[in-house]
Amino acid sequence: MSNKSLGGSCEVVQRWTVEDLNPDFLFEVTYNRDIETSARFSWPIPNMLNADGEPLVLHPCIAPKTEKDGSIFIDPSTGRKDYRFYFKNHKDNTAQGVKIDGTGCILFMSPSESKSKKIKEIIRSLGANIEGCSPQSIEDALEQIYLATGIGDRWNETKKTLGAKYDAFEDVEDQYFGRFLYKDEISSAVYLGGEGLFDGPAESDQLFHGGTFIIFPGKTIEDTRNIIAKYVPERKKETSGGAKHVAYDVFLTTRRLPDGTPIVPGLLKRQDEPNRRYYKPTASAGFSDYSPEIEAVERQWIAKIQGVFELYGYPRIKTKAVEELHVLRLEEGDRKPSQIFAIQKSFSGAASGNGTKEELYGLRYDHTVPLARYMAENSGSPAIILPFKTARIGPVWRNQEITRGQYREFIQADIDVVGDGYVPIEYDAEFPRIMCDVANELGIGSIELGISNRKITKGFFSSLGFDDELTEKIIRVIEKRDILGWQGIQAQLYSLFKTDKVLATRCLDFAMIKSSTSSFADEVLRLAKPNKLLEDGIEELMLVMDRLQDIQTGTVQADMSVVRDMNYYTGTVYEGRCKDSPTYPPIIVGGRYDNLVGHFMKESRPGVGASFEVTRAIDLMRDSKRLPLMSGTRTKALIVYNSNAYAMHAEMIAHNLRATGSSIEIAYGAGSLEDKLHYARAKNIPNVAIITDVGQLEVINMADMARRLVLSNDWVPK
Repeated sequence: MSNKSLGGSCEVVQRWTVEDLNPDFLFEVTYNRDIETSARFSWPIPNMLNADGEPLVLHPCIAPKTEKDGSIFIDPSTGRKDYRFYFKNHKDNTAQGVKIDGTGCILFMSPSESKSKKIKEIIRSLGANIEGCSPQSIEDALEQIYLATGIGDRWNETKKTLGAKYDAFEDVEDQYFGRFLYKDEISSAVYLGGEGLFDGPAESDQLFHGGTFIIFPGKTIEDTRNIIAKYVPERKKETSGGAKHVAYDVFLTTRRLPDGTPIVPGLLKRQDEPNRRYYKPTASAGFSDYSPEIEAVERQWIAKIQGVFELYGYPRIKTKAVEELHVLRLEEGDRKPSQIFAIQKSFSGAASGNGTKEELYGLRYDHTVPLARYMAENSGSPAIILPFKTARIGPVWRNQEITRGQYREFIQADIDVVGDGYVPIEYDAEFPRIMCDVANELGIGSIELGISNRKITKGFFSSLGFDDELTEKIIRVIEKRDILGWQGIQAQLYSLFKTDKVLATRCLDFAMIKSSTSSFADEVLRLAKPNKLLEDGIEELMLVMDRLQDIQTGTVQADMSVVRDMNYYTGTVYEGRCKDSPTYPPIIVGGRYDNLVGHFMKESRPGVGASFEVTRAIDLMRDSKRLPLMSGTRTKALIVYNSNAYAMHAEMIAHNLRATGSSIEIAYGAGSLEDKLHYARAKNIPNVAIITDVGQLEVINMADMARRLVLSNDWVPK
């Protein structure tokens, strides 16, 4: 239902769509072939465009066709705007837009022979049938025709569409100019009662009073049943089967039953209420719902993670879910296809006012880009104290391939430190320490934290003579190691280098270097010629590894396969995995970047950041059956009463108990005690309190079903 002004007052009217129609009410009709009662009049509109496809004359009634979101429609066959002359159908109050490129026609409903002659006379007298005629002559002709004939039922058509169903009569001349009949064809229709709006494929809703008919031109009942069953509201033009509203009196005049007899509404089944259609939910790949039990775990994990972050001095801030799309794309780089969920502007050109269809915003794909924007927006504010240490915990969105542990919506818990031109290398070692504490606090078990340095990665491939483009391709191959395995990586590298398997093998050997000591440096230098970038990266990684020596042996590894395919990383990079699931995607990622705010401000703001993949870690624990599920409810007691006279007393008891901090539910309404006990048992509610008298409760301990009588004012559930 929707609100729509009818006759000057605001009333609630029914909005109908194709999916609301009941197939059981369908009946078949054909055209009335009587020229005096069922003719149409066609008026071909001359061309009013120049050679460039622009209007010869500007006029208020001429405008380009637009999309539903207000953006200008571009005709794919010409690459130009589709200009229309807009007028109103007085019968159903809809806007009509006829093409002005010489292919459009305005049609009038059921003119008599005398009215047909009058229409021609008016059009010719104003020159509205001559090539290059003025828009004003069209507008004047429409007004005079309405006053002279009283025909307000008029609409637009194209010559191409009209030609397929046009059946010329004797007073048609100059091709399509005059009265005609439609070709005989079977169509299906539904009779609707009352008042309402039909939201069909027409450009505007069609209003009706006192009943109407919805017709499916050229479609049998069986065809129409399939159309209704497969109708998709978001694609109504393609899936509606051309359904249209035909006014009550017009339908009875212009249509007949297949045997040629007139249609008698009283003998038809009339549909007065929409047909209910139930949709079967389908899973959205990469998006998940959580049960109360899993949600309780996630909520507790987030609280614990935030607690660890705060122990190290990283307070939590909140950033918005959307960012400017062009900034997200700058940070994402030239990844094809893009992983950004773009948001199309479909709200009346609010942002730029030009009605175009550009995408202005995108959903954040991590928490780093929003942090950069936040710092730039608040630069100079007392809230930004450098080095700026902060945490963000919340969902991010990536339009990426769905694989094990890889989603399109997921929770990340991020920490970053951002400095003014410089961030000490010691922070590169602090972040692995923090993340190890997070894993311990959550009870995830043993993890292996791989650490590398983008300077080593780029310096190594530079020593082999690779340019940046080839280096990024190799990095993207290596990053798929948990999906493809080393044999798969080898195959892709061989494919990338084609015949040069020596270079492919050297890249593979580099990526497989892993060591818990400084021996990684010798292995890297054995495969590559030294250069400054490579040597700087080795020096930084050795310092980080040295700072982490006190962490349990085997937890931290120098790992050259850690490459992190994000453009903003420039130094140390991290990836942490559960040792029990080494091929599972990392649950800890992060690294150092040279300038967080480079796209926002001139000043340099380097930093270090790390992210704990909350959703991935929860699913990993679920898959390995190690996730300790929690009760989805915090309810301590369910209050039950046997008589409605105790309902207000139950509410008073619940109010008093809630004031003590206890979560309390009331079992309202009728139902057996067994049903209510079953409910409490299913929800893991530990106590059921039955009101036996005012001020007195019988409490059932659901663990052992022991019962005891207590005074309601003295009892607090445990």
